[in-house]
Amino acid sequence: MPGVTLVGCRAHARRKFDEALKALLAGASNTETTAQEGLAFCNELFAIERELKDASPEERHAVRLERSKPVVEALLGMASEAAVPDPAEKSTGTGDRVQSQPMGEADGFNGLNPFEYLKYLFEQLLQLEDPKDPEALARLLPWSFELPPICRASRS
Repeated sequence: MPGVTLVGCRAHARRKFDEALKALLAGASNTETTAQEGLAFCNELFAIERELKDASPEERHAVRLERSKPVVEALLGMASEAAVPDPAEKSTGTGDRVQSQPMGEADGFNGLNPFEYLKYLFEQLLQLEDPKDPEALARLLPWSFELPPICRASRS
């Protein structure tokens, strides 16, 4: 449909954050995690949508721009920060890594093309029979040899 952008289902995203929290070790649940933060953002968006259930399309649009858009932007920012390793932790002993190599090149993402990997990951997560199966999840991790070649970053 012209003028419409497919953005995906927030319920699926929220469910994955929730599943990630449930998969955490019992001792790790006391610390702030990316999954907890993502779940909080999703819950905030769902609360806004509940308030808009009887609103007109015009009112929904205005409120979404005013209240939902900043939450979505914060969620995307949090996801970007979680996906990019801290350059200080990637020290190779040869000086400042950010100055010698642009952020986002292959080794900054475990040798992966972030867009293709995340696209593959979300597609596969939705198809898992048991989202708590450690073997199935291990096949989707960035260092898995079972990832398709499209997920790998070219080193040209």
